[in-house]
Amino acid sequence: MTRTRKVLRIALFVLGVTAGVFVTTVLVAASIWPTINEVETNKSIAYPELRTRTYQLGYDRVYDEALGAAKEQKNWAVTGQSRETGIITGQALMPVTGWTQEITVTVVKKTAFVSQVRTRSAGKDTPGDLGQNARNIEAYQVALDRRLGAAKVN
Repeated sequence: MTRTRKVLRIALFVLGVTAGVFVTTVLVAASIWPTINEVETNKSIAYPELRTRTYQLGYDRVYDEALGAAKEQKNWAVTGQSRETGIITGQALMPVTGWTQEITVTVVKKTAFVSQVRTRSAGKDTPGDLGQNARNIEAYQVALDRRLGAAKVN
């Protein structure tokens, strides 16, 4: 066997092993995380722990902190905000892949001293989110809870 053929066989073998590892990694990741593209508080069966937050605070304070928490999120960019409607929109970049998730935070005034925060994260151009949408919401809720302190009801 010539040296060129031997090098070619080794290169093909390495390429085959690399492709096999890649496919195995994708299959394992798909079995760990649901292959969904949208997660919303109180609506995603795959993530029952992601619940709408209720705070015993007035609307303006909760809206201000919700906006602040959105602005401090890593890999997020706030793209819209409206105090009147209570809607804050943004985009998040998924690490490694660069895929984009659309984020919507909605602050709802329930009474003069009770407000709710609903959060939605959805893949814009992704075949599956590998759990990133849920991680977006979870990180956001941690930041919001921290900003609002002991005022959290549920």
